[in-house]
Amino acid sequence: MEISQITISGIEIEVHRKPIKNMNIRVYPANREVRISVPYYIRNSAIEHFVASKLPWIQKHLANFKRVPAKLEPKFLTGESHSFWGRDYELKVIEQKTSPCVVLKDEFIELYVRNGKHQRKTSYCFRRMVSRRD
Repeated sequence: MEISQITISGIEIEVHRKPIKNMNIRVYPANREVRISVPYYIRNSAIEHFVASKLPWIQKHLANFKRVPAKLEPKFLTGESHSFWGRDYELKVIEQKTSPCVVLKDEFIELYVRNGKHQRKTSYCFRRMVSRRD
């Protein structure tokens, strides 16, 4: 796969040349990035013409994503809201001396961690315990 960049009407577009048959445009909401996958044999002028024809669609989707704030990474602190099985739960972080665990209660997710554990370890424990329940 070959990766390059083009700019059309002020929009940076990442071009991925792959062994495929059709051109595909994707707009990623998380980082507001536009990518196009194209077959190896397509010329740059054809790519630019295709993107120019789809410019209103790209601009519409980029505008929609600008209105929605980017999702923030959780800090795993007491009071944060976390989604689990389609419901939002408030997180309670409880420090203890025994091994870490996650307990799901009516309105809360209780995350038990060892005293003084670093935030990255806490998030790892939370994600690992929640993924076991799926």
